[in-house]
Amino acid sequence: MKRHFLFLSLLLMCAVGTLHALDVTIQFANRRIYVPGEPVEIRVTVSNPDPEPRRFRLADRRLFTVDFDVRTLTNTVLPRSAQFTMRRSADQAVFFRDVVLEPGEELSFVEDLTDYVNIPGAGTFVVTGRLYPELWSRPSSVPLNSNRLTLTVRPSPDGIPEISSRIAADTQDILVREALSPDEVVRTTIEARMRADWNRFFLYMDLESILRRNPVRDRSFRLLSEEEQQREVEEFRQSLQADTLDEDISLTPTEFEILETRFTRTNATVITEQRFAFPTFTEVKEYTYRLERRNDIWIIYDYFVENLGAR
Repeated sequence: MKRHFLFLSLLLMCAVGTLHALDVTIQFANRRIYVPGEPVEIRVTVSNPDPEPRRFRLADRRLFTVDFDVRTLTNTVLPRSAQFTMRRSADQAVFFRDVVLEPGEELSFVEDLTDYVNIPGAGTFVVTGRLYPELWSRPSSVPLNSNRLTLTVRPSPDGIPEISSRIAADTQDILVREALSPDEVVRTTIEARMRADWNRFFLYMDLESILRRNPVRDRSFRLLSEEEQQREVEEFRQSLQADTLDEDISLTPTEFEILETRFTRTNATVITEQRFAFPTFTEVKEYTYRLERRNDIWIIYDYFVENLGAR
């Protein structure tokens, strides 16, 4: 009996040691100051500081691997979003993969905090990330906690649209990102541009990443304050819409075709051929879009263009 108890104790110590060998850190993926109604993207990084390989389970639906505790400065916990409650409580199979991190290795992914909690409006909040190495299960899951972040949500400044930037031009409905496939995200984006439906055109874009793909813009962007960065992204959006920037992504094709789609669980590449009609010829370009999957939503974060000539 004594040996049996000792054996179980050693197993428990090993299990606990394995879990606590992982480090979990969170940081804002884009900036630290937000306005009501917009996504709050947080980069979660799981690292292994231990000299031995360590394992954890990464669910396809990240909410079974990670969670966020968000509180006001008076320690009031923000309520769960309806989407989070529905997905956590549904009777479903949880698909996951085992991730093994070698010593010094890390893995990062981006989550939208508004998929997890309802942020009531302007205010200051404290965010803590939670990792469930063996997946969340009711009621015995023990998470690993991350560092804390201070989230600032300010009233929408003058000149920065809030809800108006999410209104569909055709139906006047509020636009919501849907869990489309990568090629459907690209198709939706191009078709929106052809109709000059700008809000739907920008819906699946990470505009900050696209702005910062230009090295000159990226250097100047990093020197700005967080509020100035927010305003810079909005000015970039407005310049694209006004056609005052030489950006291929905002050109209007007359026809297009999706040639190829390649994707893994978290990243995708979609190649298209687009035609631009001029009075005496048609110019053909090959657009390659790069997308990242963020909590079941594919987001365009980069692109490049190859000219195929006139026809």
